[in-house]
Amino acid sequence: NVDLNFEIEPTKAPASQFSITFKSNGGTAVASQTVQRGAKIAKPASPTRTDYRFVGWYSDPNLRNEFDFTPGIYDDITLYAKWERSAYRGFTDVKPSDWYVKDGSLDYVLDHDIMHGYDWSTKFGPNDSVSRAQVITVLWNLAGNPTVSHVDNFSDCTDPDAYYYDAVRWARSVGIGNGYGDENRFGPNDAVKRQDLAQFLANYASIVAKLDVSSNMVAASTISGWSSVSSYAREAVGWAVDKGIISGVDTNQGPQLQPHATAWRSSLAAMVAHFHRDVLK
Repeated sequence: NVDLNFEIEPTKAPASQFSITFKSNGGTAVASQTVQRGAKIAKPASPTRTDYRFVGWYSDPNLRNEFDFTPGIYDDITLYAKWERSAYRGFTDVKPSDWYVKDGSLDYVLDHDIMHGYDWSTKFGPNDSVSRAQVITVLWNLAGNPTVSHVDNFSDCTDPDAYYYDAVRWARSVGIGNGYGDENRFGPNDAVKRQDLAQFLANYASIVAKLDVSSNMVAASTISGWSSVSSYAREAVGWAVDKGIISGVDTNQGPQLQPHATAWRSSLAAMVAHFHRDVLK
């Protein structure tokens, strides 16, 4: 005879409650939940994240499957937040926390129709280099977009469909946008140095607005980089510092003029906003 002894384990009861974990992926924390078997998850308040818009909760870390809060829950679940970067005034490359937004410069130049984004684009290009054509177009906008017919344009600005065609022609007629030497060439796509941007603004202030742009250059000479300013641009840079248009680029070593550095579009917005609001008045 063979004795057969079996131990029968009791059937394990299914779990009666489950844990729901929310991973905010850089957003504010969302408390986990415990739900009873078959119950629905209470959809939490949306988390927040600086410069981002909350899209929703997803059931996979790759954010491909949006979670449906309707069915009951029968297992532990982890949900993942999906975000999209916020577009400031329609510009996907501008954040509400950017310095030129926080100080009001971007809003000012947009509201006063002084600067715009790139045509047919959602880009403002805040860190893009400023071209000579862009600067002249901004000054032309300040002047109210005047037209001229008695002056020929430069040899490299002959396309009437170019956005800067009328602006450069106007600038040449009033004497604030000269070409290169005797070449009859303007160089519309050439990048503008910070010292040359100051010179353009000083030219406009003197010739168009009839303002005194003289400077003793004392204030500018106290900012690091003054010795590198070219002789032709010294008084213009001095005047721009006197008027608060230029204060120097913030660095770990303190403000620096960086006169030969290329100007950015965000810097142009800040300088022109101050120029129009506080200098031209």
